[in-house]
Amino acid sequence: MSKKKHQVKRNWSKRERDLVMSLHEREMYKTISETLAVKGFDRSPEAIRKFVKRELKRQQMCVDTQEQGYSAPEIDHVRSSDDVDFDFLDSMSDLRRKRQRISNIITKRYAKIGNPSGKLHKVVSISDLHIPWVNDNVIADMLNQHSDAEVLVVNGDFLDQYSVSKWKKNKPILLRHEYEIGIEYLKQFSKIFKKVVLTRGNHDERLQNHFSHNLDPNVAFMTHPDLLERMANGYTFNYDGDLVKSYNFDNVFYTGGTSGWYAKVGNCIFVHPKGGSKIPMRVAVNAADYFWEKENFDCIVSGHTHKLGKLIWKGKLLMESGCCCVPMDYEADAAMKYSQQAFGYAVVYMNSKGEVDFNKSNPVYYGTATAVDTDIRMSVGD
Repeated sequence: MSKKKHQVKRNWSKRERDLVMSLHEREMYKTISETLAVKGFDRSPEAIRKFVKRELKRQQMCVDTQEQGYSAPEIDHVRSSDDVDFDFLDSMSDLRRKRQRISNIITKRYAKIGNPSGKLHKVVSISDLHIPWVNDNVIADMLNQHSDAEVLVVNGDFLDQYSVSKWKKNKPILLRHEYEIGIEYLKQFSKIFKKVVLTRGNHDERLQNHFSHNLDPNVAFMTHPDLLERMANGYTFNYDGDLVKSYNFDNVFYTGGTSGWYAKVGNCIFVHPKGGSKIPMRVAVNAADYFWEKENFDCIVSGHTHKLGKLIWKGKLLMESGCCCVPMDYEADAAMKYSQQAFGYAVVYMNSKGEVDFNKSNPVYYGTATAVDTDIRMSVGD
């Protein structure tokens, strides 16, 4: 039997490695072997081929591990025949690439909530104007900053309907006067915005409540208590008190009926609930709970509270948009039920599919005020 020739395993020196890697892309392995021989190194073309193959694998693994946030393993000490170590490292690299692919799939599938792609469209929501007690400064700020919005939502309590309130009254405010001011605002809004959407607030229902308490049901059908519907249709009063159609508000939309207190634009629901709470953002949370199984939505914008805030809750964006009216006298009542109100409005950004951008959509805070006179004081000793 012939004995196999004993092969001496020699590590590759740095000079050899650098020389081979600088030549392998443009020279044949035989030529590289001859070049090494001139430099005093004895490497066969086959040995050089195996070395280049291993070195290219090592470089690729270094790139993969750096992309994954791992430090590349030091493998310069591996001998020329230790292919088992490279198989192990190849397997680890494959696992990391597979894990990254899975991570990418999950990210692309679920992370789009609140972070939509595509061109964004702007929707502005104002609420609680309580005409004639409207705060013109807040409305002017909204128009100056966001007249480029495609949709304006007037989210409830457009009119105060003071004269038909069940509460005590100390001012001679005509309901017709409120109505005419509201028409003037609608004329302005309908010229600026592509669409104007109205929702009904609790104050907008005061005339309906007044009729139900004071009119016999047998004659109540002769009246039309929903002033918002009349306004959206462009009706005004002539000198004889008759309703006449004066304006074509083709871009003003109002649903009316039992669902008139909310409107949906894209995946955002604009609501004017009747309930209140002293807990911040509780009204918006209650609205989200109410619509959870009724509507597909990303965002809730609530009027009514005269407070302002933003909350991400169970993957939904919730906002309370403040108010656009001056402080009310009843806020200073000795019953001490009411805290100061926040002036403001809400801006919602959504793509053409209606998906809401949680980062860009925000309530806009204009200021805080109260009807309480904090400067009342009396000095002593004078």
